[in-house]
Amino acid sequence: MSRLIKLLIILSQLWAVPINAQEASIKTSTAKENKSVTTDIHVDTAWIARQLRLSMRYQDSHPDSALPYLKKALSKSVEIGYVDGIAAALMGFGVTQANGGKFEESKAYLEKAYPYCVHSYFNKDRHLARWNNAAALPYAMQGHYDTAINYYFEALKIIDNRDVIDTNLLISIYNNLGGIFLETKQYEQALFYLEKAQPIVEQKKYRRHLAMLLTNIAANYCGLGKRDTAEYIANQALKLSLQSGKKLTTQQIYYLIGKINVENSLPREALVYFKKAHDIFPHNTAKLTDIYQGIATANMDLGHIDNAIFYYQKALKLTLEHGKVHDRLYAYHNLAEANRLKKHFEPAFLYERRYSALKDSLLNTESQASINKLEVMYRSSQKDKEIIAQKLNLSLKENQVQRQQLWIAGISIGVLIAIFVSVWLYRSNRQKQRHQLERMRVLQQEQEIGNLKSMIKGEENERSRLARDLHDGIMVMLSAIKMKLRALPARCESLPAIPDYHEIMQELDNTSRELRRTAHNLMPDMLLEGGLVEAVFYFCSNIQQNTGIKIDFQQYGTIPRLQTEFELSLYRIIQELLQNILKHAKAEKAIVQLSYRDDLLYITIEDNGVGFNTEDVSTSKGMGLKSLRTRIRALNGLMDLQTTPKKGTTVYLEFDIRSVIGIRQSQRETIMNSDRV
Repeated sequence: MSRLIKLLIILSQLWAVPINAQEASIKTSTAKENKSVTTDIHVDTAWIARQLRLSMRYQDSHPDSALPYLKKALSKSVEIGYVDGIAAALMGFGVTQANGGKFEESKAYLEKAYPYCVHSYFNKDRHLARWNNAAALPYAMQGHYDTAINYYFEALKIIDNRDVIDTNLLISIYNNLGGIFLETKQYEQALFYLEKAQPIVEQKKYRRHLAMLLTNIAANYCGLGKRDTAEYIANQALKLSLQSGKKLTTQQIYYLIGKINVENSLPREALVYFKKAHDIFPHNTAKLTDIYQGIATANMDLGHIDNAIFYYQKALKLTLEHGKVHDRLYAYHNLAEANRLKKHFEPAFLYERRYSALKDSLLNTESQASINKLEVMYRSSQKDKEIIAQKLNLSLKENQVQRQQLWIAGISIGVLIAIFVSVWLYRSNRQKQRHQLERMRVLQQEQEIGNLKSMIKGEENERSRLARDLHDGIMVMLSAIKMKLRALPARCESLPAIPDYHEIMQELDNTSRELRRTAHNLMPDMLLEGGLVEAVFYFCSNIQQNTGIKIDFQQYGTIPRLQTEFELSLYRIIQELLQNILKHAKAEKAIVQLSYRDDLLYITIEDNGVGFNTEDVSTSKGMGLKSLRTRIRALNGLMDLQTTPKKGTTVYLEFDIRSVIGIRQSQRETIMNSDRV
């Protein structure tokens, strides 16, 4: 019976589509005969999609700013009868209203959006999956987690059963499920869904999702009592969230850090973060309840009982309006305790009585809910039996009709097979063409990389030759000159009294040191003997000693020895990046970080200098970053550069080094011993 009622509601909503939308739909179908009109419709749908994308920028941070774009998209979609646009715009209204704390309005818009999602022309399954994800939002923000979880599971079912490809949506659902299980202190379930989201985020490098994922992981560690780890991860998430401008995520991180400080007995520090959380997004009434409770708890720890009572009452007021029942229970209990400490025994008794009554009511409600659930399962089972019987009778009738229409079915099947074969041949041909083009592109890229490697090898050979010439030629000649000059005072006793003599000796010493440093930079012995880590550390130490710039060298994991040519190429890249900092950044501090994990080598170089404008770099005619990117590509590496004028620069490099790991030390000793034998 409930399914029939739901069907009637959907049909009534579809019947309520505005007249002008129906007329526009008729105009659209008629316009297919006219090429110019069809082009206009395509332009209109592209314009609608742009308005929807613009609205999404503001849905979290400035909900009111998203509304004008959604109104334009909805109006135009209705005008041309664009069902997909109407569905997306109404869902956008629902999400925006929920983010603004208007939960009933959010549910109303989402209810209107559902029939349009069902009757979508092109993306029905994707719209339905997104609708379920959006429908969960107002319930999750109000604390109705059971309803929200049902919507999330329904979205996952649609994605799995109907092969919907939407990576952003999948990450969002896993993240939201992890957040709900964290709120209900079910840490194992939370970790399960967060771990499902993590590899997708890392593989696709979706930074906008990473902040929320790290926040939930930090909250999970906090719930498990690992507060130091939780605080470290939360600070990493905060940095990413501030860069992306996601207010809801930033508010949640501030609250989480405040909560960690409360548990670490640092109530003053906790109040600072709770205030930041309150100020950043005051429309999120669901999170404000938690924030007020946190502020009150911190004041209790400081002994400011009056302030604690004030904020507990503010939290209670929100829970009475549209908050979670469990939060109301928590507020009653804390108000009773706070008034008892102030020796206000009458309100303390009143709040304690309300706490006990609500707790008993919750127990009875949960018990009744379990009974109702069993009853619903029983009725569903009975209903399924009736449906099976009806399907059997219908199947018998259909068989009779099919006997009379076998010849029509045969012709239809033949036509379908012909169409299928034609489509298959066409797609197979297109697929072969794409494979051939892709193979040509890969071969061309491999040829370019091979040429680049040969050029790099030639440059390194030339550097090696120059280093040997400097060391074995000029350095030896300078040493001979210095020895002869030092021997002159024995022949001419008045020579040491001449100032020019000492200046000449000093300049010779300086020249020798400069030549030695140049020869080392051209072919560093430290790299050949100690490996990449020791060479980079030595180079950083020299820069810090000679220039005064503080360079913090960091190493994480045991980095294995790599093939000599590969290590040398990495050293040159790091060397050039640090030289760029010295020449252009005007920095006071820099960080050089080498990290090895899962056969991947990560290199991060960051400075606090003046930064630069990436548009200026893209138009430069010099080698610069273009040369660096080419070298990194030749090593099958990735490079990501983040810079802001007057705020510094961060360069992130990533290399897969499985194929270039050198011979291990034990293997080297075995080879050396065999050579001796």
